[in-house]
Amino acid sequence: MGTWFNACELFCLPSLAEGTPNVVLEALACRTPVVAADTGGIPEIVSSDSGILFRRGDVAALAGALADALARSWNRERIECPAGSWDENARKLGEVLASAAGDAAGTAPARS
Repeated sequence: MGTWFNACELFCLPSLAEGTPNVVLEALACRTPVVAADTGGIPEIVSSDSGILFRRGDVAALAGALADALARSWNRERIECPAGSWDENARKLGEVLASAAGDAAGTAPARS
C-alpha cells in the first residue's frame, strides 16, 4: 500500500460516516495529504498540516477542498500519523501483552 500512497498527490475519503478509518492513518503514515469529510474520528487525526476537511455530504465543499489540496504545496515532512510508526506500535503492543500476561499469571488460581 505504501507504494500506492507515495505515488499519490493526495488521498480523498468523502465518507458520510466513519469511525477512525485505518486508510486515513495509512495515508498519513506515508506522509500523503488527506482530503476527508469531517465525520467520526477523522477531525481528530487530520491536522491543517496533513490535510483538508470538508463538511460531510457537501459536494461543493468536497470539490473546493480537492482543488485547494491540489493547488497547495504540501510539506510532507510535516505530515505526521498520530498512530505512530509500525515499530513504535509493535513495541507498545508488546508491552501491553507482557503486562497482561503478567497480570494473568499473578491472578491465576493455584493448581493442586
